[in-house]
Amino acid sequence: MILYDISEIVFKMTFKHSMVMERKVISGHNGTIEKLDEYLKETVQNLKAKSTELKTVNDAVKTFWDYSAYFFLCHIYTELQLNDLSEERNWLKTKLCKLFIILKKNNIPFNDKWVYWQYAQVPWRELDKSTKRAQTEEERQQLRNEWFEKAKIAVKKFDPTANYDQKECYPGFVKDTPYDKTDWLDGHLKALKGFIENDECDDKHFAYVLYLLLQQHELGLQRPAENKNYKEEYDAIVILASFAAYVDNKEELFSNVNNYLTDYFYWFLRMEQPGRTDLDTWGGVSGHIFHSCGHVNFEGDLFTTIRENDELNSWIQLMGFFNLISIDEAFIVKRCFGYLFAPRTSTDSTFFVDFLKKTTHQNLDSLKSKPGFVFCLYWMIHFINEHDFNEAFLEEEKTIDSADAYCIENGIIPVKERHYEHNSLEILQMLLFFILFDLSSKFETGYYEKMDVLAPFMEMIKEGTWYNKDVLLDIYKHLGQKINQNGELTKMPIDFVHNDKTTKSMVLLIYNLSKFLRQDTRWLVSEISYIKELQSEHLCIPEHIKLKEDEKKEELSGEGKISRCQKKLREIDSGFKVSSFMQRIPNFQNLVLSRELTVKIFIDSDVNTLCSDNIFFRNQYRSLIQAKYAYFDRNMATHYAAFSKVEDLFDPRNFPDLLTALYDLTHNELNLQWLALRGVRFEKIATYPYYNIFLTKCLKEMETFVLNNSYSKHPVFDDEGEPTLNRKELKELGKKFWPSSSIQKDELKDCLNILYCNSDLMKWHPEYTKENNEIVEECHAEYSTDFWNAYKYEMAVYLIKVAVELTALYK
Repeated sequence: MILYDISEIVFKMTFKHSMVMERKVISGHNGTIEKLDEYLKETVQNLKAKSTELKTVNDAVKTFWDYSAYFFLCHIYTELQLNDLSEERNWLKTKLCKLFIILKKNNIPFNDKWVYWQYAQVPWRELDKSTKRAQTEEERQQLRNEWFEKAKIAVKKFDPTANYDQKECYPGFVKDTPYDKTDWLDGHLKALKGFIENDECDDKHFAYVLYLLLQQHELGLQRPAENKNYKEEYDAIVILASFAAYVDNKEELFSNVNNYLTDYFYWFLRMEQPGRTDLDTWGGVSGHIFHSCGHVNFEGDLFTTIRENDELNSWIQLMGFFNLISIDEAFIVKRCFGYLFAPRTSTDSTFFVDFLKKTTHQNLDSLKSKPGFVFCLYWMIHFINEHDFNEAFLEEEKTIDSADAYCIENGIIPVKERHYEHNSLEILQMLLFFILFDLSSKFETGYYEKMDVLAPFMEMIKEGTWYNKDVLLDIYKHLGQKINQNGELTKMPIDFVHNDKTTKSMVLLIYNLSKFLRQDTRWLVSEISYIKELQSEHLCIPEHIKLKEDEKKEELSGEGKISRCQKKLREIDSGFKVSSFMQRIPNFQNLVLSRELTVKIFIDSDVNTLCSDNIFFRNQYRSLIQAKYAYFDRNMATHYAAFSKVEDLFDPRNFPDLLTALYDLTHNELNLQWLALRGVRFEKIATYPYYNIFLTKCLKEMETFVLNNSYSKHPVFDDEGEPTLNRKELKELGKKFWPSSSIQKDELKDCLNILYCNSDLMKWHPEYTKENNEIVEECHAEYSTDFWNAYKYEMAVYLIKVAVELTALYK
């Protein structure tokens, strides 16, 4: 027989970099254990055959820990019906009860105060809020008395004979059991109290009681006084104990893992700061123990006994070893927390895509009951490439049985056309929940503000409604209100006609937004590119300059196809409002231009393409003053180009449009506000005269040139502001104007870029200080940024609406 120390076996099963989960074999310097259950049977028989010599209390404690480890393994095999080790388990239980009596006789101070304390705990946030509302010390004392009375009632309900003061179970923040006890947990805690009092415990409660004795030092059992080198082995036994305590209730077992995963995401988003955006960088114990193990005591938290990432990893190892979780799910969870990396010969993407594919093809109800695992699927997206993510939702490749003669003769193997799996849209909708979860945290900067905003998401998970259409629409509605969005979203992926096109569209939306939230804004640009494809397919609106005259006449005679497309696009691309769109002014340190405007994607949403050239181009430039169109910014980002709408004005052929644009800028009320930054505050100043003077000067030079070089004796613009010369004449004059002009083109371009919403932006950046243990907002500092960074989260929210509504047009 192989002589293996039990703590070494347990350590190998739970160690974070162990391969035991995959191989189901425990190997080491003492040999190899291929069948752990047979090894346990043989080992327990040997333990029965020999007497255990206990010379000191520490010997008894060490034996208690070792026998406990054997007991937990036998318990797991028996409860999971992998092998009947109940006889061995019962013998070990008897020995452990005897050891417990020996330890009590040797003055180990076993104490049940900890059990009573679990019932005296209070909802911490509720207590904190009520205490803060109190105005005087008398009011605070009255509130404390009320909480003491509530705790007393709870303790008396648990044990009517309890001496409340003697147990010292005063109300407080307890991290080890949920505030609301289930019958299952209540039975275990009563059994623990009974075991400490009279040394007896029935079989169905003993595993949990033993787990608490090993884990909770307050109960009196200490670890053996061994060399520090054994610390990891005894930590491993505690982890095994916590796992074994739940195997008789799989719902509670899986709930522990699921709640930890979900709650860690919640905690991570509350704590996330620039520069630390990946779970891998947090790791280990961190503050998650304090902030998440109180679960029900903190609004939004979920209860789990798992205390840190290493323990989560150990549970995943054990679940994999005992076939409670597939290797695919296990690998995905482990990778998200940095415990498993792709082989050196492969990338994350190629290594993990098969695991992703297998898990997305599992039973939908299984995924609905595992929101924590769906979070891991969401987190995995930013590790893989677009092709591999798309592959996860496609059917397996299948060959065609009846190949033609040519294929057979030449050894060609034809395959069937692949389609997306039928449940893909529902899974993508689940992933969208975590995108909205993640996105919601970005609009708050303070820890407590984020905590309050995200708490409802945890409530949806508790209630099991998190994947429902109405729930997601309600979440989106709140985000839409936050960004002042025009129009509401009324559809979700589950509403779509299931076909390859709708699924492909949602795959790209989920992929691009997931990558954006964990990486950078280029993924928003990528999504806009695909939205343009959707718009061109469903709502094709030809460019104005490419419209034939006969098409214009046909459309203008009634509501034709182009008009209907433009009307529908206007409904979908309804935009969101920015109350103070602030732009830095070049060559000034503290001058800022502010205005209210609407952000949209396509200018076709506002400008009717079915009109004359004069009206079309003039309306286009008028719209650019009051709206920002993201598709133009997309073009600049992808082509590394200047703003085309300003560049176009300097083409001599577009002289008529430059002329009318300058007229509109100088003669109309633009609703612009000029601000000066003084210290950390902006102060409104009088209309800044430079641009008006400069533009008026440019316009006057152009009008003078037109009057001097045309046969018309009328002013260039009539009383209604319309040009008196036709477009053809003005175009001819444009060819002659620029060679003789004194206008500084670069200076005019800078001016127009600013007025047409295309220059560096200014955005508030809140700063916080701590006063009297309270985080307070002290001031706002400014910084310069581009459009994609200044409004990236607003754009992400808005793109969801546009992409979903365009996708819904597929039939």
